[in-house]
Amino acid sequence: MTRRIFERLPIFACAGFIGFLFLANLWNYAVERDWPKLRIRSAQPLNGVTSPEPAPWTLSAFLTGETQRAASMNLGRTSPVFPISVRAKNQTMYSLFGVSGAANIAIGRGGQLFGWEYIDEFCSRGRAPTAAAGLDNWADAITEIAAAAKTHGKGFAYLISP
Repeated sequence: MTRRIFERLPIFACAGFIGFLFLANLWNYAVERDWPKLRIRSAQPLNGVTSPEPAPWTLSAFLTGETQRAASMNLGRTSPVFPISVRAKNQTMYSLFGVSGAANIAIGRGGQLFGWEYIDEFCSRGRAPTAAAGLDNWADAITEIAAAAKTHGKGFAYLISP
C-alpha cells in the first residue's frame, strides 16, 4: 500500500499543482475588479506587460471566436506562474538557440540585448542642422519651452546626449 502511494506521488503532486493554479485563477478573477490588492501575484511581475482587455460578450464576438481568445489570454496572464513561464521560455530560447523569445528584443554583437524601439529611434535620427537658420530655429524653440516652463514655476534643463 505504501509503495503504491510513493509510485503515484508525482501524479498527486502534478494534480495538486494544477488544482492550485485553477483555484488561484478563480480567486484572481473573483477579486480582480473590486479588490485588486488581494490578487495572487508572482514575486517578480513582468514589466511592460499591458493589462488585458476584457472579453467581448456579444453573440457575433462569440461566433467569431474573439470572446474565447480574449478569455484565454486573460486567464493566462492572470495566472501566478505567467511571469515565471515567460522568463523561462525566453531564457531557454536565448541559451539554447541564441535567439530572442520576445518580439521587441534584438540580439546584437556579443549577445547584447537591445530593444527595437531604441534601435529605431537611434537609426531614424537625422543629421544635426548645419545651416545657421536651422540652429537659430532650434535655439528659439528651446527658449520658448524654457519660458513656458518658467511661467508655470517649473525648472527646465535641456540635455544633449549621444
